[in-house]
Amino acid sequence: MKSRRLTRREFARALRQGRGCAFLHVKEYGDKDKGIKEELLKACLKSLEYDGQLESGRSGWIVDILDRAGDIKYYAEPIKAALEAALSGTGNIPKGDLLHLIHLGSSLFLRGFGEFQSLILQFCTHPEMQDDPLLLAEKLIDIAAYSGFELAVELTASDKVVNWERHWLYEYACSFLADKPEIDQYLAEKAKENQAVATFYKSVIEEEKERKQTQIKTVPSEEFLTLSQIMRAIESEEKPRRYVRSYYRFAKQASIRDLQEIAALIETESDEIKLYYYLYIFTERELPLVSNKVINLLFGPNIELRRVAQNSLSLVTARSVRRIALALMNDSKQRNKVRGINLLKNNFQLDDLKLLQETLTRLKKVDLLHHAAMDALEIARGSEELSLANLLEWIHDATPCSRCRFRAIEILIEKNCAPDQMLYEGQWDTSSNTVDLTRAHIAKRTGGLK
Repeated sequence: MKSRRLTRREFARALRQGRGCAFLHVKEYGDKDKGIKEELLKACLKSLEYDGQLESGRSGWIVDILDRAGDIKYYAEPIKAALEAALSGTGNIPKGDLLHLIHLGSSLFLRGFGEFQSLILQFCTHPEMQDDPLLLAEKLIDIAAYSGFELAVELTASDKVVNWERHWLYEYACSFLADKPEIDQYLAEKAKENQAVATFYKSVIEEEKERKQTQIKTVPSEEFLTLSQIMRAIESEEKPRRYVRSYYRFAKQASIRDLQEIAALIETESDEIKLYYYLYIFTERELPLVSNKVINLLFGPNIELRRVAQNSLSLVTARSVRRIALALMNDSKQRNKVRGINLLKNNFQLDDLKLLQETLTRLKKVDLLHHAAMDALEIARGSEELSLANLLEWIHDATPCSRCRFRAIEILIEKNCAPDQMLYEGQWDTSSNTVDLTRAHIAKRTGGLK
């Protein structure tokens, strides 16, 4: 299949999202088109991850693109300069961008740019790494093998590092340096002359003993509170938040009758704290009674009550909730549009599709678009209508989140209507989940898998 040639604007957007079409553009056409070098350099100097907790980093994907650009030296110099600025304290580089640069520098070292080794090793004394020692640990091993491992071990001497984190570093060394017996022997020898290594190795041994003991122990069953206990917990003088985990467990196992009793209490309760926790139970189970009181809480002055009422009503299928959802989607305020889509999740009808698509396109803030797209994906997954394919394709192209893009492709594949171009480009996405999904699906469809 032919790779698409992107404009500068399309390329910049694809880089920001981490989509395979950016990779394929450089692979097919290089970085010579107007503005492509500039956008790629921006992606080198600044992390484009939407959410670091959802994505596993962009540096490896970016370097793979640089490999196809044909002039990797052009990008290496500014990356080196940015790292030098961070070391000297003149760069004022945000933490996420600094980690991105260090990971890029490590990858460039592995490609023969030897100057990055000494540069990255100097970051052992950088304030960010002193504050969070494990940020640098992997890369020290990657670029300096056993010497890097020793430096990483010394960094973990900080009281900010706990045993399981030291054990994680130990396991990384066992995976990328040598087998466990060799690493154990290395640590035992080094411990004789280096107190930091001795402390590290002792922590690793203690952690392994603790894990073995934990595996032997019988895991006790989680405490399940009855309805009367839940009511006493909420009504007591003590803070109800103490029992939050129990509320979740109760909601999952409660009978319809129990839930009806809780719903009845909501109607008579005036204390806002108690009311919050009674409603909180219905963020796991459907609220049996949609009353004017709960609906009015959606628009009340108490932010926490607004949120918990929203969460509770989003699980409900009811005409009254649907009417509010449609009204909010037509509201001029962007945040209300997102709330409307959330309430539509269990009240969607095919006639709402046009309004849903229009509402999504009117969301300008990235975070609002992301949250609305997640709810729209649930709507699409719950419907058998193939007419929602266009909505899924739009979400795929618009969402800033690689996980949501994966879910859009996954649903399209389930519905057997994923576009060939989307599947082709997904094989070089920044998300390993998307890469695995699309490659497996294409192989299966072409007879490579059974």
